Amino acid sequence: MTEKMLGAEHPLLLPEEQDLGEMVDTFLGNRLSADTTQRIRQEYEAGIKDRVAGYNTAVNYDYVSDEGPVKGKLGLELLAARYVTRLVKDNLMKIDVSHMREEEDFMRLTRQHILVGGQHLFLLTSREEEPGVYGAQFEQRGEKASLALEHGQQVMIRLFPVEEGSKLKAGDAIEELRGETVVTFDKNGIVNNRHVGVLVTTRTGGVQSAAPAVSSVRTRVAEMANKVLSFLRQVTELGSIIDSRPVDRDDVSASIVDRARSAAQAIRTLKDTPHAIDKRQLAETEEVASQMAENLDNLEADGIVGTALAMAKTAKADDQNLIIGLETEWIPGCDRIYGGRMLQHSAINPLIKEIESLEKNLRRMGLDNVKVIHDEGDSLAKRLLATAGETKTKLTNVVVLASKGTIESDAFSPLRSTKTDKRAFLAGVDDRELDRFYGDFGEAADKQLYIRIMEMLSITLELASGKEAPDLPIIMSYDKEARTLIFLPRAEPMNYQELQERYQREREALIAA
Repeated sequence: MTEKMLGAEHPLLLPEEQDLGEMVDTFLGNRLSADTTQRIRQEYEAGIKDRVAGYNTAVNYDYVSDEGPVKGKLGLELLAARYVTRLVKDNLMKIDVSHMREEEDFMRLTRQHILVGGQHLFLLTSREEEPGVYGAQFEQRGEKASLALEHGQQVMIRLFPVEEGSKLKAGDAIEELRGETVVTFDKNGIVNNRHVGVLVTTRTGGVQSAAPAVSSVRTRVAEMANKVLSFLRQVTELGSIIDSRPVDRDDVSASIVDRARSAAQAIRTLKDTPHAIDKRQLAETEEVASQMAENLDNLEADGIVGTALAMAKTAKADDQNLIIGLETEWIPGCDRIYGGRMLQHSAINPLIKEIESLEKNLRRMGLDNVKVIHDEGDSLAKRLLATAGETKTKLTNVVVLASKGTIESDAFSPLRSTKTDKRAFLAGVDDRELDRFYGDFGEAADKQLYIRIMEMLSITLELASGKEAPDLPIIMSYDKEARTLIFLPRAEPMNYQELQERYQREREALIAA
């Protein structure tokens, strides 16, 4: 094993039988606290082995910053960062980042890794000057990053289809291929004649077939939920109380999250039931439910980032922009000061800022056609219309999450669809219950409102992209033809510390998505 900076020229080949414990000792031991290292090992031993199996090589890459091209190397510090990002998120900043110029550089680089479920899209292209060597161009989570792949290398990828028989070239529009497929590289640079993929690991040698792709967070959660639901169906009473039908990974993210949470809660109640239950099977199912619960924030974030990414790619193919309008003034206490305190604002503002960063982050992925406009009321409408006009963007490529009053105002009339003219997708929040609760309790630290802004934004984007509306309590009404969605969130109070931690987890999931 080598401790050099890892790259295509110096692959780090780990025996398949080597466990994460050894990897933690090698990579992380001198860089993280003993407590953090121990927690990573504990999570591994609890059943997360599939997350790291086969991820045994890192690569050099270039990225482009505002100051110009930068040569980057995926070194041991960033390898450590990836594990912490995925497995021990609340200890993220314990990593030594002194070699980075600023926190933003560090956070951006952790999103670009190809380890532990990274989702870098790449396209194979033949290099004319080097016959038989194929370049891998990243299209996501990196800026024009590249890697040389020689004929005969084994590469594990997550698959994306292109036209049958076509050569893979930069700029091809791609969407995720369902399921897992073993692929083969040939000397002409074609992958099964129809696929591009997500690079996971490279291994030198004469092997020409790649291992099956690792499931995405959406697939993993759906698979775990279905294992839990299958067990619950064996318990007649619980199986009839909750919706125990199989979960479809293509459902709206919020629907998968809701059903997964219900299933996890049902499992927790089984210890109190009088039924004779196989204790070993129950323990195994409880462990699956626990792992599933840890991934739900990531799935919600995937519903936002993944959907925005897909919509932006579709829009770009038509020389269009994706314009996302966001209003947050409807959140009680978000912009008000009482006795020098702004509890809701302090808690939720970092998350809102990260949502606003979606435009910047997608630009770093090579998508410069996304605009995120955060404003209120009439001003939001004016800016949306102005941006659409300046960029010659059709109103059907405008998506808005604001208050119900805002989207129903006169200022939004030009954005609302008619029977003959489809326009913007408008989601409005009916904040009656939130306002009523806030009117009663105000800035009480133990009665702060949890705002499901991630859930509402993911639903908004996914329905705007064409998915069917889920049956969820938070959805008050949905008119598919009018492209209008109304949310009615209930008041969910919690103490301020818990609220901060909840929003922080969601923010970290959004960063890692």
